[in-house]
Amino acid sequence: MGLTFRPLIGALLLSCAPKVVPSAEPTADAPSVVPSGGSGKIGIQFSAQPEGLLVLGVAAGMGAADAGLVPGDLIRSVEGQSLEGLGGAAARDLIMGPSGTTVSVTATGPLGAASRVVTIERRPLLDAPAAARAKTATRNRAPEVRAAQGALRRKEIPEIEAALAALIAADFAGESAGEVLTGSLRIAARERPEVAALAVERLEVLSLDDWKLHQALGETLLSLDEPARAMVHLERSVALRPPDYRGADGVAGDLGGGSKGRRMLIDAAVKAGDKARAAEVARVLGRTNNIRAQAALLAMAPLPEGDTWSATLPPVPVFEAELLSGESWSLESQRGEVVLITFWATWCGPCRKELPELEELWTTRQEEGVSFLAVSLDEPPKAAKVSEMVSSLGITFPVTHRPDLGPDFGIGPIPAVRVLNRDGALHYAAKGYSTEAIARLDAQIQSALEDDGGGKTALGPAWSAEPSALRHFLPVSGARGIWAAGSRSVLGVEGAAPMVFEGLPTSAEATIDSGTQSLERRAAWLDGPVVANPGQLILRAWDETGFSRWMVTTPAPIIDLATAGAHLFVATRAGLLVLDSAGALVTRHDGVFIDLASSGEGVWAVDGTQRYFITSETIEPRGDAAAAALVDGSGGVAAGIADDLVRGRFGPDGAARAVVAREDGMIIGLDATGAPGFTWKLAQRARLAVADLDGDGSDELLVSLRQQGLAVVELSLK
Repeated sequence: MGLTFRPLIGALLLSCAPKVVPSAEPTADAPSVVPSGGSGKIGIQFSAQPEGLLVLGVAAGMGAADAGLVPGDLIRSVEGQSLEGLGGAAARDLIMGPSGTTVSVTATGPLGAASRVVTIERRPLLDAPAAARAKTATRNRAPEVRAAQGALRRKEIPEIEAALAALIAADFAGESAGEVLTGSLRIAARERPEVAALAVERLEVLSLDDWKLHQALGETLLSLDEPARAMVHLERSVALRPPDYRGADGVAGDLGGGSKGRRMLIDAAVKAGDKARAAEVARVLGRTNNIRAQAALLAMAPLPEGDTWSATLPPVPVFEAELLSGESWSLESQRGEVVLITFWATWCGPCRKELPELEELWTTRQEEGVSFLAVSLDEPPKAAKVSEMVSSLGITFPVTHRPDLGPDFGIGPIPAVRVLNRDGALHYAAKGYSTEAIARLDAQIQSALEDDGGGKTALGPAWSAEPSALRHFLPVSGARGIWAAGSRSVLGVEGAAPMVFEGLPTSAEATIDSGTQSLERRAAWLDGPVVANPGQLILRAWDETGFSRWMVTTPAPIIDLATAGAHLFVATRAGLLVLDSAGALVTRHDGVFIDLASSGEGVWAVDGTQRYFITSETIEPRGDAAAAALVDGSGGVAAGIADDLVRGRFGPDGAARAVVAREDGMIIGLDATGAPGFTWKLAQRARLAVADLDGDGSDELLVSLRQQGLAVVELSLK
């Protein structure tokens, strides 16, 4: 079964419900750590988690490997002492000791396997076999390949001709001719033009359908100042290059990949005097790429102009307050400064921990154009107690007793903070407390100090053939994975519990959770949010209020996750895991799948060669998907520079359309012909999700921007 736990108030999730006096806050003395001494090691690579030490790797020939520890094991105690919340350095002191001695640990296996006690011998690291530390040797290329590459760079004509003939006879040793020769041809064109010209002549007569080779030949001929011949090969290369997106409905899409070849085609056309062809290529490329300067000099119709999108940050209510000191404080008078407002109460244990840390932060920031205000939400009869606590804690920044301000700022659990930028707009909102919260808050203050957007945040230029609108934008620092279905959406947040939205997201408040240490770049939903970080070994699940439900480890690094029906599908480097809503393993499927997408009672998957439809019981191959790295919810696939892929009802009468986020920050929506009907240039990589959040029959596009927040876009594609 899954490891189920629900943190206590004041434990993993440090926040309090306002205006309710809880039972006494649980306290616990920090565990004592007695360093073992000595340099004996057990041979594990680990990461410290709130629950203990997660084993990431095990060195062959060391004690941990011989004792049976494996990646994905969670060490919960050492010699009977719990590691929960202890931290990596202190845990290391417990594990290390004199070489030749033993240490006893309690470990829970991957996927919630039963706990076991393991006795491990400490050893010097040098006892590990040398082979276990050796680097993996790189694969040597075929001798015909190496001979041809060397000949083009250093040999004379007869030897070059012999080497090329041998390479051609060997069918390029099973590799693409373009991959084998591009670098060598580029060097030869620059340093040995006569050699490059000879190589082009020998290769031209082969008539290979290899787009990489034709691009290499075109590039070489451009360097040799033969633009007309270069055009022939570059046109062939553009025609042969596979489409970036291949829909299950047969639509092939252009996401702007292969831009290098098309840029060179523009150059060749201009130099050959064919400005009409150069303009045609430039128009298409200009929608998805920044074309080079010479393209702007062409006599062509202007490219469609886009709008630079900027989002107005959420406003906050203007108010005045009487401070405990008797002075008057108004938000309007703080205009031009960054303002931090913290909401607290005398009965809130985490607030008592946070206020002194805020005082320390105040002392370092008050001369930098930063204002602090603490707002007590205690009921009016508690005024004397409020003043007494402020005095006892040594708080010197302004404090007011105004419980009526809580609803105005949407305050629920406390402590809660709001950071406003110099224009008085909301920059950051969070609730809860952890030991890392103040450092994050300080970073938000610095970000607000550097923000000169006039109450807005720039989101980059957008272009569309049909009306598209930025409907909402929510500032969320550390936004990560995004998931949506029906009227619900989930946003993964670095260092905080996932945010859950019902309907259109209109406000966002991070839940500071000391139980969350990873970046959480993937998000899904299974009786609550489930998040994971690709390349790591942890799955975490929350309920809708931000309380942890379960955490399980995986035996191999996670690649992707998706949900379908009552199951969670987790692609790992050692196979596909299917879990239930409690995190328990239902079944395993063989195969390493590099992307998953939810669809009804199953998921679509690709492994780089094929596409599949997978349920909890079956795997059904659904056709070729060579070079595909991404799959959408209908079985469409994308490769090239695509980074995320979704399919939503963005077309007329709810017709489905594909939208892709590229690695370089460009978002592209394809119309019914596969041409770009929408482009949006971001300064950062993004994650995508789609759902009909407002119930109007068309989907909204949700875009998670790591450094900025969450954008909701109404998209219309022909």
